[in-house]
Amino acid sequence: MKSVLFLLFLLLPFNIFGQSTFAPVGAEWYNDMGYGVFHTYTELDTTINGVPCRKIRQTANELPYWISLGLTVHDLDNIYVYNSPDTVFVYNRYFNRFTPLYVFNVHAGDTIKLPILPLMIGSFVLNSPDSTFLTMVDSVKQVVYDTATLKTVYTHPIQKDSMGYDVGFMYRYGRDTTGAYVEKIGNARGMLMPGCGMCAVLATESIPNIGRLRCYNDTGLSVKMIAGICGNPPAGVETMAQKTLNVYPIPATDILNIEGVPYGAQIKFCLTDLIGKEICSTNTTSLRLTFQPGGIYIARIEIGDGSVFYKRVIVLR
Repeated sequence: MKSVLFLLFLLLPFNIFGQSTFAPVGAEWYNDMGYGVFHTYTELDTTINGVPCRKIRQTANELPYWISLGLTVHDLDNIYVYNSPDTVFVYNRYFNRFTPLYVFNVHAGDTIKLPILPLMIGSFVLNSPDSTFLTMVDSVKQVVYDTATLKTVYTHPIQKDSMGYDVGFMYRYGRDTTGAYVEKIGNARGMLMPGCGMCAVLATESIPNIGRLRCYNDTGLSVKMIAGICGNPPAGVETMAQKTLNVYPIPATDILNIEGVPYGAQIKFCLTDLIGKEICSTNTTSLRLTFQPGGIYIARIEIGDGSVFYKRVIVLR
């Protein structure tokens, strides 16, 4: 049966831990990132407003090659979480208290209404009389992730109400229109906090271009989502990639090409915006740019052995 879950009452903090603690001290996440790897880790136990919680740091680890060129990628703000048996809460600076981040006691067809969450990247571009956002639950499944079977909630953001009016704020648990969050792990498709669908981002290389989850580890769980290295690859790997892979032409207009891919290797060649949202992709060495407006993008090439190569590209119109 479909239902609307109004979870604003959860603004009142409480702290009932189940058998599984989300983000225990020592937990680590590694995500793809343009120019390196994005590293998130639980640093320590702490207390905010009398509520016991855990401090999570979010750091951008650049490869030495890009550091040598003077590029600086910014870290993201720390986040603070705790969990009940079925909900993960995050400290919300907009309300000066903890509000729900991931809600697991849901079913397919449910609509979740939550307080807006702090933005990690960008700023809102609209003024809304409401301070909530809506998420539709598409399905709830038990999914195998490497060594573990974990409850996964698949979602998409709701942009219009039943009368066809814009609902205002829009968040997505992933880099694309649909998303998902996973027990113990969080967001397997991007950074822990959901992305904003109604915000503006300054087009700069200093923004961490955060992509898929590579690995998650804590004392009781180890999940590897890729075949390659979880953290930053050795400097020599990046140097070799810089020498052997070439993305051209730059600037580009209609087609973007790569050369130097090992013979017979499986690849995924995609274009993302500067916050990691995939715009288009192909499994060949030529990518058509017909529908992309002019601007700065990131070309991302995944090789079958797990290695990933990034290149800043300019599209002219």
